Amino acid sequence: NLTSRSLSVSPPVKQVEIFDLEEIKARLSNADDRMKLFILLALNCGLYSVDIGSLKQTEVDWENGRIRRKRTKTRDRSEDVPEVDYLLWRETFSLLKKYRAVDGELALVNVDGLPLWREYQKDDGKGGSKYVKVDAIKCLYFRLQKSKMKLPSSAMKPFKTFRKTSASKLDEHSEYGRYAEYFLGEVPRSVAGRHYIQPSREQFDNAIRWLGQQYGIE
Repeated sequence: NLTSRSLSVSPPVKQVEIFDLEEIKARLSNADDRMKLFILLALNCGLYSVDIGSLKQTEVDWENGRIRRKRTKTRDRSEDVPEVDYLLWRETFSLLKKYRAVDGELALVNVDGLPLWREYQKDDGKGGSKYVKVDAIKCLYFRLQKSKMKLPSSAMKPFKTFRKTSASKLDEHSEYGRYAEYFLGEVPRSVAGRHYIQPSREQFDNAIRWLGQQYGIE
């Protein structure tokens, strides 16, 4: 009886935390242009801070305002991970060009020319090493909420909430909801999605435009 499914306990499904429109407007209006770019990339393309920090020059169409890439976290895990082609909102593209790195492989770097996201092993001074992760975007975003906006801890939300908000917003739409999974760059769940269906670029562009309109951006 101990292996019976009737005795199994499933953990409760955690509610997805998202922003409402006023929370997004408040963060955008208080952010400087560099931080605003990071927020827009998260909303426009569903990028995490690691995705923004590892975005390559070659993944950006600098003429037509598009980003084409696979998710940083899963690109090496499965050949089924889609290479998503995102249309950039006008403001996103304008700021991306403004802060484009002048040289090197990465599209964006910090003010000192260093990567926005790094992880490496460092000598711990005891004959060993320790893991170090530097997430400049996360630090800047924390300062925006705490120091500039003076938000209490209960009102602060992590940077990844922007990605969740856009995916959830797409899912609400009767037609564009089918692109929510593709927007996230996730491996398609169905056999058809993995092997037979190529998402329509035109329709996905329309979905991205619609998404920007919901935020009053596009």
